[in-house]
Amino acid sequence: MKVDSGAPIRAVLYGLALLYLFLDLFVFKGPLQGALKDSDPRSEKAVAEVTARGVAARVYYQPILLTQVDWAVRDRLWKQGRAAAELTADELFLHRLAALDRLFDEHFLRIKVRHNLAEISVSPEKLAAEVRAFKARFENEQVLREALAAQGWQGEEELIARVRAKLEQEAYLERYVALEIPESEIRSYYEENRHHFTLPERLRARHVFIATASGEKSDAGARQELEEVRELLRDGRDFAQLAEEFSEDASSRQRGGDLGWMSRERLPADFAESLFALSGKEPSLVRTSLGWHLVEVLERKPARERSFAEIRQELQVALANRQRENGVREYLQNLRRREGNHLEIFRDVLKRPWSL
Repeated sequence: MKVDSGAPIRAVLYGLALLYLFLDLFVFKGPLQGALKDSDPRSEKAVAEVTARGVAARVYYQPILLTQVDWAVRDRLWKQGRAAAELTADELFLHRLAALDRLFDEHFLRIKVRHNLAEISVSPEKLAAEVRAFKARFENEQVLREALAAQGWQGEEELIARVRAKLEQEAYLERYVALEIPESEIRSYYEENRHHFTLPERLRARHVFIATASGEKSDAGARQELEEVRELLRDGRDFAQLAEEFSEDASSRQRGGDLGWMSRERLPADFAESLFALSGKEPSLVRTSLGWHLVEVLERKPARERSFAEIRQELQVALANRQRENGVREYLQNLRRREGNHLEIFRDVLKRPWSL
């Protein structure tokens, strides 16, 4: 049997290599250990590099840019009728934290959706409609491209992919928290809240209107004009024809002056007070801050409580929406608790000036 004369040498070399690795990693903290530490995404060097690029947070080490956060904040403020320029530094920081919550949820949901794609579908029509709606928020294509670039999105293809992902997430959540509301629960809610389901007193009326608010016609002149219209009515002229001929209310004139069914809450206070005080069907003159009205009350309906049969469908939808919202919120909270160890927030980045 031939003996391998090089085996002892190789064994010594392997031993020395292992000894070097041990000493480098665990004793002397040498260059190999330093390289490994630097390659760790949790290392100070790695964190410094990503925060320098404007990374505000990470989910499973995937970056969320400050510009993405600020776009989410801007969208949130827009819905509230506000702008970022109105915020103090502390308010901006809190809005960014709130926006991050939503972005974290979206990241986690993307992971869930990825594992359930076979059970989720988004129609091409719905996708196209959502993309059009997103684009409509921007003044022109150039502004849209700048907005996509600010969020780190690579053009329209990524926009479509992200919109699709959003729709898939919504479909996944709808499937996960889909609810059937028991009939007994709908009935119970109705009985407990029936005092809120009252229809107010309503009436249907028509009018001929002459404006005085602009100052083009005097108060006396407008009243005199309607007195003459009332005389024409007494002579047998048709109210609808007179409204089309004389009324200055463009919205009702083409309907013969018909104002439809109205409750007090829908009307200016001075008009409601005079209108609901009228008795009988004889056309009457009514003065408001806008001008003079020749009004005829056509029908009245007293206030009444809506029956369960009338309101059942509305209640079912409302209760389902409420339970769905609660279910989604609970699901996302549980998801966050399970995956929370994989979240990182870089607060110093969130305290930077507005990025858009």
